[in-house]
Amino acid sequence: MKKLLLFTISILLLSCSNNGSNFINTDIISFSKNLEDIRNYYPLNKNNTWTYSLEQFQDDKPNTKFKEMTISVLESKDNYAIIKRFYPDSTVQPYLTKALLYDNRIELSRYELLINLLINDIKSMIGNLALNSIDILKTPLKKGNTWEGRIFTGGKEIITIEGNEIIEVPAGRFDALKVNHKIKYDNSMEDNLYYWYSKNIGTVKMYEEITLFLNNGQFIKLKSIGNLKSYKIRN
Repeated sequence: MKKLLLFTISILLLSCSNNGSNFINTDIISFSKNLEDIRNYYPLNKNNTWTYSLEQFQDDKPNTKFKEMTISVLESKDNYAIIKRFYPDSTVQPYLTKALLYDNRIELSRYELLINLLINDIKSMIGNLALNSIDILKTPLKKGNTWEGRIFTGGKEIITIEGNEIIEVPAGRFDALKVNHKIKYDNSMEDNLYYWYSKNIGTVKMYEEITLFLNNGQFIKLKSIGNLKSYKIRN
């Protein structure tokens, strides 16, 4: 069976007074810092736009079908945003993505899929949420922080922050947070995906690989590299 895994806040500090004496609520400070970190590295204001140049490979041979990709924030509220990927040189377009913002993480899921499941079968929706959502970033945003990604038939995904790295792309030179998604299949094979997030910019580079397992026991390894060309960030 073919298995395909698709990939992809700042608030004021508060203080309180007790019996006339001021003190700092450290829980509130921690909560505020988490929100600030998450939203700075994954800015989701309406009309934010990122454009990437793309290269694709099949079994390490060049196979570029999509040369450019644009990501735009179509809608943004306090606790969620709707994101669209667009490939100008292709008629094939992906689902919209919904980003849910929590105090310590950002969760991505396919937007249309959730709507259709809700309309057709609420039980199916509940059963598939774990398969179709992922915590794309999770605090603390520091080297070594690890959490579980998607769990799917035939394997699972582990996400790890690897630290900071200087990245040069057409849009400029950035100090970026490097995050690894390691996909471990039950047959002992692995795929690795890497995303680089720059503060107040968002994703500046992406490297994605995925293995397609065929019915005859063979497989195809697909790879894609995206480099940020231009961006528009609204504060």
